[in-house]
Amino acid sequence: MSIFKNPTSVLCILTAAILVSSCGGGDSVPTPDNPVVLNTTASGFSFSWNDNGVPLLIQLSEQEDFGLIAFEELFESSPSEMSGLKSGTTYFLRAQHPSASTPFSSTQQVATNALTSPTGFTISEIFGDSFTVSWAAVAGASYAIDVSLDNAFTSILDDYNGLSIDDSQITVFVPQVETTYFFRLKSVNGAESSDYSQTGMATTDSRLIFRFTSDAFQDGGKIPLKYSCQGPSTPLSWRTPPQGTQSYALIMKDLDFRNGYNHWVIFNMDPSSRGLIEGASAGTKPPGSIQGTNDLGRVGYFGPCPPAGESHRYEYILYALDAVLNLDSSATETSLLAAMNGHILAQKTLTGLFN
Repeated sequence: MSIFKNPTSVLCILTAAILVSSCGGGDSVPTPDNPVVLNTTASGFSFSWNDNGVPLLIQLSEQEDFGLIAFEELFESSPSEMSGLKSGTTYFLRAQHPSASTPFSSTQQVATNALTSPTGFTISEIFGDSFTVSWAAVAGASYAIDVSLDNAFTSILDDYNGLSIDDSQITVFVPQVETTYFFRLKSVNGAESSDYSQTGMATTDSRLIFRFTSDAFQDGGKIPLKYSCQGPSTPLSWRTPPQGTQSYALIMKDLDFRNGYNHWVIFNMDPSSRGLIEGASAGTKPPGSIQGTNDLGRVGYFGPCPPAGESHRYEYILYALDAVLNLDSSATETSLLAAMNGHILAQKTLTGLFN
């Protein structure tokens, strides 16, 4: 697997840990110079070469005679990245311009970094039902976290028993206020994993706040393609509503089309509900739910669908209300907002990007 990047200039940097023999130009399609390794991680490396507009074939082997090829990948432009390699492993590397049938370059060695345990924990945003943990990133790794009620990890929470994480930060949601929780992490690269980190701990306080999130995207992040146009409605969830909540209402709109184009109106969701599952608009909805009429003139949801080449912001606004509204499916965003006036206990906003 590879990831391609295309800056305008080509760097020529010798990395101390990597043996390289040369870096330079040549004829129009010469035997390739050895690629220059720019950076190594636990799962791969980035590199550059004098591409002359010609793709480069990279072969990797753990054997100097290349008796068994571990990876073979064609790269179109320089610099590029290779990932999916084993951690702490020395590979032999050679390169070729296959379109010109040039010989392979001389062999060089590149070593991926060892897969080390996460370190440098920082605990922040502690509330009654959550806390946020961040740590120093291990380049090229993902992570797995355990959260437990005891430091022997015999009472691990079901939702955090080896939970996989791509980022070097996570907000942990827990069931009890004023309680101490213990956590540990390990770095992961495919089937490989590091030793567990040192154990961290966080104690929740008594404060509970109204939260609104989506399993499909983070606030300010990209909405996945599957939810576009005629796709299913996005999954949404909420927790710890204000006291006195009698129903929920939701409005979704495109902020960048016609000064706000409505995609979804749904209201009178039961106060015990804690979310909308994926595809809820056409499927199972919380008790009491009524879907209103969007700006297409249809009842229900239609997904992000901006004009080709444009990136739009889509806003989801969740309202906790102290009343059940006397509206039906003909209700639009405008009539819903009018009916909610004076009944909003709290509101939360979630914004996603789509192009």
